[in-house]
Amino acid sequence: MLAQFLQTHGHWEQVITAHVRAIPAWRAVGDSRGEARALTDLAYMLTRTGRYSDALQHAHEALAIFRTHGDQRGEADVLDRIGLVCWQSSRFRDALVRHENALAIWRTLGDRRGEAEALAHSAMSLWHVGSYDEAMSRFTRALSIYRDVADCQGEAKTLNNIADVQLHLGLYDDALRRYEQAQVLAVDVDDRQGEAVIFNNMGNVYQRLGRYSEALVNYRKALTIYRDLGDRRCEADTLNSIGTAFRALDDYRAALELSRRMGDPYQEGLALSGMASAQYQLEDSALAFDRWREALALFEKIGVPEADEVRSRLLAAGSTSP
Repeated sequence: MLAQFLQTHGHWEQVITAHVRAIPAWRAVGDSRGEARALTDLAYMLTRTGRYSDALQHAHEALAIFRTHGDQRGEADVLDRIGLVCWQSSRFRDALVRHENALAIWRTLGDRRGEAEALAHSAMSLWHVGSYDEAMSRFTRALSIYRDVADCQGEAKTLNNIADVQLHLGLYDDALRRYEQAQVLAVDVDDRQGEAVIFNNMGNVYQRLGRYSEALVNYRKALTIYRDLGDRRCEADTLNSIGTAFRALDDYRAALELSRRMGDPYQEGLALSGMASAQYQLEDSALAFDRWREALALFEKIGVPEADEVRSRLLAAGSTSP
């Protein structure tokens, strides 16, 4: 119970320490199944903190113990955890094999929550190898089971995963709705890691829509939580996302420099207008207005309809002098 409390509230290194201490304690009393459970839990937390090699070592130790005892429930659980290690280290097909093996065992045991976990985890791997329809089918089945067994945390994670697929397919409004539903559930069950994942993914939607300031707000919320938790893989992912949001400006700057060297006022105007939009979303409205006005002067000079568009943007953004 203590380890679960510490994990939920983000004290991941303390959780790891607790599991490390538990392993020799179980050995001392001759309880190999208790040892295997501690090894499994340790492997899971090491995965969360990016220590994949150590995680796999401990997970395989646990797997051997569970199989020795004919403990199918323990075997299915650790197979699913091994699949997650493979997935986190981008070995998606290896992960799929482990999740499929776990799924078969959970179904044999009639364990619906275990079945939902394996369905959702296998769907994650299917999505990453391009099998989107099957991934969505499995996510949908997992979601139904989580709701049947009243597992709000599992429901939140699966809603988030469904939204990930919708984001990839360009269904941005649908994705945002799913992320918002997942966010409410994650807060209700006090799942900080789940909250961070959803913040990051909502940032991805806003970035695709060109709404950079909203994207950065969500990315920074996610980054704060990941750093508190010590989740290094997700911290790296979020930093990459933040970098992408800022790189939009770099692309426009490169286009501006090139168009000026070529003497192409139309492309120069487009680059200036793009920079203005990005800077406005990044809450630098004064510089954005200056860039839009430069673009407007160029478009008016060469007589193209983009002048009207830029003029409208200036007025909509609140500039008093287009």
